[in-house]
Amino acid sequence: MKKVYVYLLDDMAECEIGYILQAFSMEKLLKNGTKEFEVKTVSFNKEPVLTLGGLTIVPDYTISEVDFNASTALLLPGSSTWGSKENQEILEKAQECLNKKIKMFGAVSLHLYFCGMLFKW
Repeated sequence: MKKVYVYLLDDMAECEIGYILQAFSMEKLLKNGTKEFEVKTVSFNKEPVLTLGGLTIVPDYTISEVDFNASTALLLPGSSTWGSKENQEILEKAQECLNKKIKMFGAVSLHLYFCGMLFKW
């Protein structure tokens, strides 16, 4: 099964990844019971994350527990906390994913962060 990872961070805008998550969850309905993708969550630790919408989500994995080379996609929702120290490791992993042509989805505030930090334009 292909792994899709969603990075969880405090103050994340869960609404930004809602449609793509719904597409993955409806896959079984749309493909006659066949499920090709598995969505899992990852964060810098396993402490619960409080989203912008007030949801509390407990990550499935820490960054060190995930083999991103074997992943199909990495979803990075927008958040006001991307600049914090604890999120630097996933940004490095995101750059590695980009270099290896692993699909990524970043939303709103993350695009601005990537333009300045990852691509060094």
